[in-house]
Amino acid sequence: TYTPSPSQPAAQNQKTSSFHSAQSVTDMSEEWKAMPAYSGSYLRNRGIKAETVELFDVRQDSMSNACFKHYNLKNSEVIGWEVKNAAYTGFNRGGSRGLGVQVVGNSRDLPTIIIVTETAIDSMSYYQLHKKPKDNQKFVYISTGGALTLVQQETLVKLMQQYPSAQLILAQDADEAGEKMAQRLAIHAPRQPVRD
Repeated sequence: TYTPSPSQPAAQNQKTSSFHSAQSVTDMSEEWKAMPAYSGSYLRNRGIKAETVELFDVRQDSMSNACFKHYNLKNSEVIGWEVKNAAYTGFNRGGSRGLGVQVVGNSRDLPTIIIVTETAIDSMSYYQLHKKPKDNQKFVYISTGGALTLVQQETLVKLMQQYPSAQLILAQDADEAGEKMAQRLAIHAPRQPVRD
């Protein structure tokens, strides 16, 4: 995943977000809330339905990029967002990569299934292609926004330990990086995960 650094300008054909001036986590959360709901065509062209875009709370930056929030799971604050369009994949400047999390189903219940993907678009695609939670179920979709970091791994291990009865589904890409990520998480799972 490419993210331009302050000393390395974005290539001319890439669209970068102008929502990158957050000074604190509170400011980052406020910037996220101020961004409009996504209305571009990129996700539709990728087969993502409007209802799914709304459910996953996708936002749009000033360059019409699709933006997917990442949380610090300790305090549920938005700390950054994945940025994606046809010509660009990255992360907002000034943000931090936490975990992209979307809960689907009865929010009062414990998670029944935890689905871990590499990107938010993978999570949305998985949601559209697979079964939906029943009335007494809660599915938690988690995106790492790229390669798994040590902090993300530690957070996911804590989450698995907190909800040992939840079925873990590892839905990474079927490539070397995806296999490595799945292996790193599977060894910590309290029960046998499903590799999908």
